[in-house]
Amino acid sequence: MLITTGQDIAFLTFTCQRSKVTPVKRGWKIAIRALASLLIVLLAFMALALNWLGLGTNELKLLPALPNVLGCTQPQKYFVAFTSSSEARALGGLIGQYAVVETDCTSLKVLDVGTNLQLKDSNVFLQAQKKYPDIFLGKNTEWVNSNLFPDGQLIGSMWLEAYYKQSGQQLDGAIAVDLPLLVDLAVLSSFSFKDKAGDLLSNRSDILNYLLNGIYFDYPVDNFKRKSIQLELSRQMINSFSQIAANKKKVLKLFSQTIAENRIFIYKPGISDSGLYRANSLFYNLDSPSDLLFVGANNLSGSKFDFYNTFDYQLTRCKDDSFQFTIDISNTASPGTNFPDYVNRRLEDNPTKGAGTLTQVLAILPRGSSIPIWKGPSDWSAETLELGDGRIVVTLVGTVQAGRSYSNSFFLQGPKSLKLLTWGQKIRPHASSMRCEFPVK
Repeated sequence: MLITTGQDIAFLTFTCQRSKVTPVKRGWKIAIRALASLLIVLLAFMALALNWLGLGTNELKLLPALPNVLGCTQPQKYFVAFTSSSEARALGGLIGQYAVVETDCTSLKVLDVGTNLQLKDSNVFLQAQKKYPDIFLGKNTEWVNSNLFPDGQLIGSMWLEAYYKQSGQQLDGAIAVDLPLLVDLAVLSSFSFKDKAGDLLSNRSDILNYLLNGIYFDYPVDNFKRKSIQLELSRQMINSFSQIAANKKKVLKLFSQTIAENRIFIYKPGISDSGLYRANSLFYNLDSPSDLLFVGANNLSGSKFDFYNTFDYQLTRCKDDSFQFTIDISNTASPGTNFPDYVNRRLEDNPTKGAGTLTQVLAILPRGSSIPIWKGPSDWSAETLELGDGRIVVTLVGTVQAGRSYSNSFFLQGPKSLKLLTWGQKIRPHASSMRCEFPVK
C-alpha cells in the first residue's frame, strides 16, 4: 500500500503537470473523486447512525468528555439517583432508589444499592435554601427534597457531600436518571418477578407500572414493607446488569435516547463547570449565561403525580421579541377513582372522593427577561422573585382536582433566543407566532 502526505500529493501533481503525463493526472482525479464519494458515504452513514441513536448537535459536544466520564483514564465512582415520576421536577422526580457504581470504561461494578430510607437527612441541603431564599417552603434536610430547585451543579455537589457525610466515601460524581431507564436495562437482562398475587411480570410496561403504581395498591399502608420490596427489586435489577454485555448496541441506544430526551443529569467536577459542557442539558447549571428556560413541578401534598396528572409546556415567540409561555396540567382521574390509602390520606380536602393535589410550578427565566404578566385560574396564585444575577423565578401554587384541566400563561419580554428545558423533554426552541393570544394588560 502506498501512503502519501498532502505535500507528496501536491509534488506528484506538479510533476505530472510539467511532464504532461495525462493518464497519471486522470488517475489522481479518479482517486480523489473516489475518496470524496467514500467520505460522503461515510458521513451519510454516520448521520443515519446518529439519527438512529437519537443524538443531535448538543449530544455530539459530549464526545470529548466521555473517556473521563466512563473511567477510561482511571476508575470513576458515581452516586446514581433513580427518580420516580411522582413529581415533575426539572431535575428529575423524587429519589426512590439509589446505587453507587464504579466504572472503568469496560465494566460496571455495583458497590451499594438502597432506597431513600437508607439516605440519612443532612443539613448539607440547606445550602440551596440559603442560596435561593423565599423559594422553599420551610427548611428541608431530606434527600427527596434536595432537587426542588433545578440548579444542577449545586444539587450534584450537595449529593456528593451528603453521601460523604453519611458513608465516609468520596465519590467522583453524581447522576440523576429516571426509573424507566433502570427497568429498560433490567428487561434487557431478562429480569422478571412475581407480584403479591403471584402474577409474573417480565415486560417493560408491566414492571414499570407496578413499581410506580401497582405496589401502592398491594401495600397501601405498610410503607416499610413496600420499601423493602422496592429495595430487593432494585438490587435484583442492578445486579443483573452484568448480563447485558451481549446487548451493547441496545444499551448504547437506550442511553442515547435518555440523553436526547433529557432524562439524565450528570454532575462531575472538572466537566460540569467547563464552559464547553455547562450549558448542555446533561451537565447544565443555572450559574452560566444561558438562554434556557427551566420549568418543573412539585407536589406539595405529598401524593403521587404519576397516578393521574400530565404536564405540557409550550413556548411561543411573539412579535417584538416577546414570548408566551404556557403550562397545561390535566388530571385524568375521575372523582370516583379508588386510590390506595397511601394516596387518599395525602389528598387535599375534596367535596367528592378524588385527587386534589396542592401543586407548585417553578419556572426560572434567564437574565434579560422582564417581569412576566400572568394569566391563570382564579384560585391559583403567582409570585416572582428576582435573583441577584438578573434571573427571575416564577412560582405558581394551586390545587389540581380530579378530572379537571388547568392552564397558566406568562407573557414576557426576553432574550432574542429562548429555549425550554424540563425533565423528560428535549430542549425545544420556541415556536413562532405573529400574534400571541394573551392580553398584555
